[in-house]
Amino acid sequence: MIQFDYKPYIKTDKDGELIAIYYRPNAIIKLTNGNHSVTSNMIVDSGADISIIPKSEGDLLGFRIEEGEEVKDISGIGGQIPILYRTVDMFIGAENMKIKVAWALVDDLPPILGREDIFDNFNIEFRQKDKKIIFHKLQ
Repeated sequence: MIQFDYKPYIKTDKDGELIAIYYRPNAIIKLTNGNHSVTSNMIVDSGADISIIPKSEGDLLGFRIEEGEEVKDISGIGGQIPILYRTVDMFIGAENMKIKVAWALVDDLPPILGREDIFDNFNIEFRQKDKKIIFHKLQ
């Protein structure tokens, strides 16, 4: 069992006045690509098909756009985002697995832990009232 606390996200208006504080399910994930690694606070999103990381995190992982590589677009609530697919090693607690991620070629989105490769390996318990998220490794 691996447990994380929900993370507070503060919403303000254009003048910086507090509108609300939202708590989102959050997991601290280490991503590794060869000799490069990054620790990421990822929003756990059961509605996201795939995990996505912003451009700056992909840069830290040593990702580069290869000549002739085709950029794809994916869409969600925020509109369309240009991405490239990559495979990385993911560490969640003591668990390690290879996962496919969408590397966004922009930075204006949070890192998101989606269903592909994750939800087949864990039962995930969202405890909204307690502001906890618990990952139970499947055998």
